[in-house]
Amino acid sequence: MKKLSKGSSQFVYLLVGCVFLMVVFVAIAILSGAWPGSDASAQIMSALAGSVVAAIITMFLLLGQTSSEEQKERNTKIFEEKLRVYQDFLHKLGDVVKDMKIEPEEEVELELQVAYIAMHTSSEAILNISEQVRDVVVRIKKGEDGSNEILRQLFVILSFPINFTYNS
Repeated sequence: MKKLSKGSSQFVYLLVGCVFLMVVFVAIAILSGAWPGSDASAQIMSALAGSVVAAIITMFLLLGQTSSEEQKERNTKIFEEKLRVYQDFLHKLGDVVKDMKIEPEEEVELELQVAYIAMHTSSEAILNISEQVRDVVVRIKKGEDGSNEILRQLFVILSFPINFTYNS
């Protein structure tokens, strides 16, 4: 037996619900004495047409809401991943600045972190971030105690916007 997809199973549930409501409507019409009557058929057809329209509108609204929620969930996951990459970069840079020394592995790691960030920001921002990181690394390698200048460069790095939105 073929497995129903999410959309088709929703349609089946909706159809079963409509049939159930129609049966309840007819049962109430019979019990209340409104049917069989001369205009009962017209009333049933009008009610049926109204319920079908309402069911179709409800189905489209629910499908749209589901799609919107899936998109929102996907955007949230992407945002969290981009934020994690940026935080990893800032932590690594912070570790280097705290020590005021940089090992060759740390330098490569920082370059890789900048490359990861490049996927999430504009070319102009990544060029400026790269320059600032390079200047910080050079100052640390030279053993300069320019902590005010390094701090200024860190603030420059933080001032560039990272594109945290999802682009499909």
